[in-house]
Amino acid sequence: MAGDEVTGESEPLERLGGGRTAEVFAWAPGVVVKLTREGHSDAFLDREAATLQTAAAAGIAVPTPLGFVTHEGRRGLLMERIDGNDIFSVIEKRPWRVWALTSLVGRLHVQLGGAEAPEALASVRERTREIIQESEHVPDLARLRLLAILDAAADGKQLCHLDFHPGNVMLAGERPYIIDFPNALRGPAIADHAKSWVILKAGAPTEGMGRFVRVLITIFRKLALTAYMRAYRTASPIDPVELARWQAIQVAVRLAEGIPAERPRLLRQLSRSLRKAEQYAL
Repeated sequence: MAGDEVTGESEPLERLGGGRTAEVFAWAPGVVVKLTREGHSDAFLDREAATLQTAAAAGIAVPTPLGFVTHEGRRGLLMERIDGNDIFSVIEKRPWRVWALTSLVGRLHVQLGGAEAPEALASVRERTREIIQESEHVPDLARLRLLAILDAAADGKQLCHLDFHPGNVMLAGERPYIIDFPNALRGPAIADHAKSWVILKAGAPTEGMGRFVRVLITIFRKLALTAYMRAYRTASPIDPVELARWQAIQVAVRLAEGIPAERPRLLRQLSRSLRKAEQYAL
């Protein structure tokens, strides 16, 4: 992929969306740019570009990466623009489709989990170990228990998105595209599945979500989680021991992200998940 193109100040870009580490803007016809937020590292952009190329080679519909730019001091990744709406936005307009659409998310996740990750991606196991050992948000009393569970948990070489939820699936017409891979790592597909379980079960609405969609998340959270889990398990067998282990681990990882609105729910879930994981011989 070509090196960075540097641009100076220009007319304000049209903002299309954003998360906690980056924002997406219209750049040119058919092209968007993901720019890092101030204060955040841009290292994930190279990882995201490589991951998109790998996913596309595996037959998964993702935006095509088109190169890098530096715009007004912020590094960005240029990508194909997908004209459509994310599944959260579709559910906001058509809440009666929540079961069908979150079932689609589950099936897509199984497809993604069949792709082998690029060798350059870091290991889920090693990155998770660092998080559990170092994060001030992980309770000290749980730390050694979590590390013992991690040592017993399965490893793998699959492409793990690690932020896979309805907001990161775009519908262009009826064709779904998976977007937003800055957290991608190499590991077992069950680890990625467990992280999505945590997000759907305990995740707080992100910045920019309207009041109505926040209400819908509260109302339909349990239904959406059930539809996602059932669709995933129908398409791929699940080892209940590994699921329990990785659920406990991923609750801790989500705690380490330090999202205040989620902390009380996640702490309760951590206690339950640890007990369940420890029912199995470590």
